[in-house]
Amino acid sequence: MTETIASDSAGATRKILQFPKKKRVLTILLVGETGSGKTAFTSLLVNLLRGNGPFELEDQHNVDAESGLNKTHSQTTEVTLYPFTTPDGAKFQILDTPGLADTRGMGDDNRHREKIYRAVKERVTTIDGVMLVVNGRVERLTAALSYTLETLATLFPRAIKDNIGIVFTKVCTNGRGLNFQMESLPADLQTARYWCLDNPLSLYKAYLPRMRQATEAQRQTSSQATFLKKDYADTVECLDKWLEWLDERGSIPTKAIIELYHKSTEIESRLFGTTLAIENLSRLRKELQSIVRDLGAVQEKQMTLADIQNRESPKIWELVETADYNTICLSPSCHSNCHPSCNLDLYDPKDLGGWCKVFKTLGVPNRLIPFKNDSTVRCSKCMHEAAEHRNYRRLYEERPSKIYQEALQGLQAAKTTEESLKGARDSIKRKIEKIEQDIEESKQDIPRLVDEMNNLSLSPNYAGYIRSAIQLFELRKRQLEASAESDEELSVIDKE
Repeated sequence: MTETIASDSAGATRKILQFPKKKRVLTILLVGETGSGKTAFTSLLVNLLRGNGPFELEDQHNVDAESGLNKTHSQTTEVTLYPFTTPDGAKFQILDTPGLADTRGMGDDNRHREKIYRAVKERVTTIDGVMLVVNGRVERLTAALSYTLETLATLFPRAIKDNIGIVFTKVCTNGRGLNFQMESLPADLQTARYWCLDNPLSLYKAYLPRMRQATEAQRQTSSQATFLKKDYADTVECLDKWLEWLDERGSIPTKAIIELYHKSTEIESRLFGTTLAIENLSRLRKELQSIVRDLGAVQEKQMTLADIQNRESPKIWELVETADYNTICLSPSCHSNCHPSCNLDLYDPKDLGGWCKVFKTLGVPNRLIPFKNDSTVRCSKCMHEAAEHRNYRRLYEERPSKIYQEALQGLQAAKTTEESLKGARDSIKRKIEKIEQDIEESKQDIPRLVDEMNNLSLSPNYAGYIRSAIQLFELRKRQLEASAESDEELSVIDKE
């Protein structure tokens, strides 16, 4: 990179950050826990991109478009996009996310994930780097930082691993004062590239206003001014290397992130469909076994064949694929299509409770009502809590069992002779064997689908959205526990 030297209005020598040469657009996502220095880092970047010298540094995150920083704030995502165009026309986009694990509590982790996802979806088309901003003086992975990493890992595909870097704040650019132990990070991030800086904008915040008013002679004799200029130069050199690293990264299309988000929801809906199929097959097996027993009673003249032939086929609930997203209830035995064509595209049940119209109170969205819990608010259609609902491209549909209907049709030509009844029993027993085979295949699908979910995200150890599937299993397990002869089905649920 070519280095440009200039002088600021106060006479101090300054170095302008050099934008990468291979890329004309750079988009970075900044993520960090509250108090990590992320907002100050954003402000520093903008100062340096504008070419501000050491005595011109000032807070930039609240300036308007006329001052050179066009701030765009989305009320739906609560993520701020800072687009900046360099004098030679290159574009630098900074997506600044809200501080994670803030004072409102870490229970809002999926809500933060939703905000980041929507910002990525709505604001940018590619991402060149995901920068985790961390207080370098903290020795190990804190609960809040662990939460931040979990949010990241559930959102990004594995392809983005090489685009993740770490900015350690509050330590010297040469690494002096860095206490953080990389071994405390998840395995996927232990070898991530990192940079250290002690942000001069923060370090000299109280001192800068006085220095701006000082004469050049006063600055020449001021030890603080000397320290500021040195720290400024070290910071610019560090960030130039960081920009070189970004220039070498392959740009990750945000389409991949969006597809991952939808894929996780799709796999979960297939998981639910599999557990539903196991329940249906188990029920049908019992119904057909009952027919086999009753055919024995017919042979012993204890009942007539017509009593069996005239039975109605039991109805079963199935999930039918749809083009739109729908809010459905997963509570055992509910099968309610609470809001067909909801199309909110919300992954988290808590977000459904805050946004979907079936959870409104007196026409007011639950998220706007103070002290209302988005997870426990009840659906106006089925009266179950939002936590028991999902937004799937699926709807419930009740249908007569085709397998049972086929079994009855096979009995229509049967006669009461021993040979005919034996043939009818053998035919139904074959259907039972086929059902048992289907159940076993469905059981194998469950761990396979869980593995598929785990393998999608950056780190399976942090695949937070698997919790949603676990909640799903718990719902179905309660139903199976209440049902007789469900030990086999419970065993496969318990394994997951």
